[in-house]
Amino acid sequence: MPVSAIRARKNAHLRQKRAPSTCAGVMTAPPVKAATSALVDQVRVLAESKGATPGQVALAWLLAQHPHLAPIPGTRRTPRIEENGGATALALSADDLADLNGLADRIGVRGDRYNPQHMAMVNR
Repeated sequence: MPVSAIRARKNAHLRQKRAPSTCAGVMTAPPVKAATSALVDQVRVLAESKGATPGQVALAWLLAQHPHLAPIPGTRRTPRIEENGGATALALSADDLADLNGLADRIGVRGDRYNPQHMAMVNR
């Protein structure tokens, strides 16, 4: 079976089995979602105040962490690519960055992105 067919079957299987738990558009295991909800809420509030999307704030935050960091968000739709590109023009102040970094440090962002069942499918 060609690799592309295997990937297509795996992706279809994941879409059918996907847990409904999402946090700012990213699938997360329930314990991780609960632990990071304060951070996600802060990202949403900041996004609203800047007329941006939470995804743009998250990407802008990552871009501000280190000049050599290059986040590669996955997407299938052109509007999302354009939205992600908008993160490069989003200016986060030193206070914005300090608030986000401080909150992330306090809550201790950790955990798997997927629940145990889906983690078992990663890198198989």
